[in-house]
Amino acid sequence: MTKLTALSPERHKHFKIDTNRIEAQGAHERLVPVVIAEFSKLVVQYPVVFTKSEETGEFLCVAVLGFEPKENLFWQESWQGIYTPLNVIRQPFFVGKEKDENVVCIDEHAKSVSLERGEALFDEDGRETAFLTDIKAMLAQLLNAEEETKKFIRALLDCDLLVAMPLEITFGNGDKRSIRGFYTVDEAKLDNLAAEKLVSLQQAKYLSPIYMMIASLGHFYSLIQMKNNRLAEHADT
Repeated sequence: MTKLTALSPERHKHFKIDTNRIEAQGAHERLVPVVIAEFSKLVVQYPVVFTKSEETGEFLCVAVLGFEPKENLFWQESWQGIYTPLNVIRQPFFVGKEKDENVVCIDEHAKSVSLERGEALFDEDGRETAFLTDIKAMLAQLLNAEEETKKFIRALLDCDLLVAMPLEITFGNGDKRSIRGFYTVDEAKLDNLAAEKLVSLQQAKYLSPIYMMIASLGHFYSLIQMKNNRLAEHADT
């Protein structure tokens, strides 16, 4: 069970982070939120789509890791992807709010949290270590990137460019899946977009991430193959 607590030298002076277990915290994530700043790395291997937050109903960008609940096809004893999304490697740290100010929080029950081994968060005098300083810098960059990603999504919505992308999949063993809830950029509407709106997207430097997202959809084929390989392995055991 997740337990988020504002990070403090008083409470967490002896806490350590086992960096070898960080990626394992994404072992059961089917979707992981991603930000526009990492698209160029993500699209080498992951399908990147839009979906709606179950909590707010707002659109967000996600990398697709599997087809079943809690299925991450990139996890097999270790992370098999070339690049690990930021929202995986920043764990067990989160940004929370305290009196309308951003604070760094830690999931005290995360598997990577230890009192015996790993990277210390504070030294014996209660000062933050270089490791924690780097973590806080990454969280700040991620927070800024999340805001830029929201602007990107709003720009696409203003241009009415998002379209539902239902998937009908038949796996190698004959199982069929009908997947709903994914959205992508409507290429036909993009091709016929009014000149002033196209210029607006270009000036905001959004055309490149748009085309990267569209290109990433081809990775659904490799994701299906990964699923077929997993099914074949289970059939042989």
